[in-house]
Amino acid sequence: MDITAAQNTPEGYSIAQSGSFRFNTTCKVREKPLMSDTGLTSYNDGQSVTYSGKEKQDGHFWLSFMGKGGVTFFVPYANLSTGIYFGTDSNAVDPIKIEDDQPTPMIGVDTGVPKLSGAIPESTLADYDFPMSGWVTMSEDGAQVRSKPTFFDNLTDERFPKDHTHKIRYVGKTAGSDRMWVKLGPSRYLPIGKLSTLGNVIKMSKSGRFEKAGYVTDQNSAQPWEQIWPYTKTIGGTKTDKEWHVIGDVGSPNTASWETVDQPIKKEIPSTDFQPSSAELKALKTFNKQVTKNAPFDAVYIAYIADTHIDSYQTPASAEVLHSMMLMSDYAKKYGVDLMIHGGDLNDGAKPHDLSKIDIQLGVDAMKLGQRPYIILQGNHDDNSGYVRDQAGYQLDQLMTNEEAWRLRAGALNRPDNGNNAVYGTYNIPNSQVTIIVLDGFDQPDIETRRTTLGDGNVHFDSFRHGYSRYSDQQLNWLKNEALPHVPEGNKVLFLNHIALGGIKTWQNTWSKENQLSIDEYARNLFENNVVTNRPGFIENQQVLKDIINYQNATHNVIGYISGHTHQDNQALYHGIQFVTTTCAIADRGDGSEKNFNPQNSARNLTDLTSNAWSIFRISAHSGEVVQFRFGWKNDRYFLPGWHF
Repeated sequence: MDITAAQNTPEGYSIAQSGSFRFNTTCKVREKPLMSDTGLTSYNDGQSVTYSGKEKQDGHFWLSFMGKGGVTFFVPYANLSTGIYFGTDSNAVDPIKIEDDQPTPMIGVDTGVPKLSGAIPESTLADYDFPMSGWVTMSEDGAQVRSKPTFFDNLTDERFPKDHTHKIRYVGKTAGSDRMWVKLGPSRYLPIGKLSTLGNVIKMSKSGRFEKAGYVTDQNSAQPWEQIWPYTKTIGGTKTDKEWHVIGDVGSPNTASWETVDQPIKKEIPSTDFQPSSAELKALKTFNKQVTKNAPFDAVYIAYIADTHIDSYQTPASAEVLHSMMLMSDYAKKYGVDLMIHGGDLNDGAKPHDLSKIDIQLGVDAMKLGQRPYIILQGNHDDNSGYVRDQAGYQLDQLMTNEEAWRLRAGALNRPDNGNNAVYGTYNIPNSQVTIIVLDGFDQPDIETRRTTLGDGNVHFDSFRHGYSRYSDQQLNWLKNEALPHVPEGNKVLFLNHIALGGIKTWQNTWSKENQLSIDEYARNLFENNVVTNRPGFIENQQVLKDIINYQNATHNVIGYISGHTHQDNQALYHGIQFVTTTCAIADRGDGSEKNFNPQNSARNLTDLTSNAWSIFRISAHSGEVVQFRFGWKNDRYFLPGWHF
């Protein structure tokens, strides 16, 4: 028994817990949990009692149970001064931690052995037809259509000569025989270039959203193979936005030196038989000692991970991150937490709908392995609009609608019905004074046609939620008039959102624009410069911030606001509220990647525990303290180990 922790537990602390206790010595039953109280009867060695509660009083732990006539009786089962237990407990979770391997004091519930989806990724994407809309023109000598994407197949009667003006419409792309092919229709494939020369593709970023790829000029500025390993490692280029401004690299922006071309992608499937390695088991045990050391009596434990960007085909890290999620779930199952949170961007959304659906199912299965209540937030990648907008030529049937995504992710969130099927709601952690309020910073229709740059009712680059933050009027009204007024009396509130709120000027980590300005505030700057019009995201964002600040000023009950999205550990204290962003869980992106990491830190990799980056937040409403424990990599300069509220 941890005597220090037991002595720090206040007198009278009780926990509603049922079980059976078998005594190994004689213990008297009393009407009050006091050793001086007259004993009514006794339990002797070998006898058992079925109890319904536990309590600390008079230097002992007591069992409580209901007797005849509805009277509650008490019997001591442990001496806190000596650390001696008076028998064996069927439910060994005490108000304190007793042994290294015993679960922490869990106030939440065990949801039981989960039913998993059984989803399995495709073993290969060779010959996979990527649904895409677009056109090509023949920029070199013509090519002949074949009935299958291979030169070993029979030729058809169709041949397209060199012609810069004739647009050949396609409905998909596929790879075969070291060639890129466009699919013109059933059994109609046209070769457009070599896969081995993709790195030499010329992107015409300033003059239009087209590219020269092999034999053709292609309307789409990105090829699907740029997001498939090992081409991800070797392909580069320039990507443009609707105004033809260069906005970044396409292909291999995330790969690291430890991701080599000949390295296979690990296809690990979530399973209830999951077992960490011996090194991971040892690390988890050590980690749990840190998490539970000197824990207050009312500690609430939240496991938190964000920005996993699961992709079974993009890089070794994009598939390996699934293992990290399973490791967090193993901790939750073995040591106990009250709630598991995924902070959004569960999957990367850079694949066709059917492939992204499998990645979502894998991520949800990994969360379910924790056997604890879980909530998965909405991120900007989760609707697959990155693929639809940037690769598929606005082929809208490849979107993951909010309605379908909610059915796949679901969880413990009490989500009100709303027009956009947005992911916002509340969760009161049972038997605690902690209320979770989840916000959705990407609350717009799956396709927004009314507030685009052109405002013509058609689908454009900024019709998608992928890069724009929004809060619907319905969510704003819910936050101000329903969620905040109905927080249970005496409860403290923790806000969770995938994205931080704009307008906060006190961020400590300011080495990148996105850490100084959230997407909301960035949208305001564009609005002020007349680049983006009719985009009210920043106004909505400011209303959310104002309502949270007003609630804090009136109640002083805000625990903090935790978000992801930036892939960076960061912190800001603003109007007495602690704002925190967390690094990404995927190892080849964010401030721990070789491309972006802070020189004061070491980069992450897949060869040790730095491949992980998930946290346990320990919250005490009684002491007003939050402690954050990180398993794996963290930005030592900007990681916030704890705060008071």
